[in-house]
Amino acid sequence: MSAANPLLHERIPKLIRQIGLPVGIGVLFNNLFQVVDTFYAGALSAEARAAPPA
Repeated sequence: MSAANPLLHERIPKLIRQIGLPVGIGVLFNNLFQVVDTFYAGALSAEARAAPPA
């Protein structure tokens, strides 16, 4: 017995939600990481520029 391919038999809106929801969550977390990383990298860079010369 071969398993039926859901891409051939399921409704398209359901398949889009099943595939798109995990991808969308992954993109959201990736973007949040990039924003937080940029914030902290910018803060470190500003402190480094403000350091007095030795």
